[in-house]
Amino acid sequence: MPTMSCAMQMLRPSEVTQTHRHNYSVVYHAFRGNGATIINGQRFEWAQGDCFVVPLWARHSHQNRSASEEAILFSVSDLPVMEALKLYREEAGEGA
Repeated sequence: MPTMSCAMQMLRPSEVTQTHRHNYSVVYHAFRGNGATIINGQRFEWAQGDCFVVPLWARHSHQNRSASEEAILFSVSDLPVMEALKLYREEAGEGA
């Protein structure tokens, strides 16, 4: 669909992504592994099969809780809408 974007993100064992925020919403599905996502300072733990949402402009980062296994997140977002309207913005967070 021209208004939706899909992506896969692999988190290496114990990987923590940099905090950032953007003005599009994302729905995540934990395809493999387990981890946690910090959204605006609140920790949300997830495991394989879980789904969660990161609302637009919310600071967030992902963490793989396993020291030996990778984690894979599948996501769907409305990024193409923001790009088409020339409204897309992304901002690095603290420590990024």
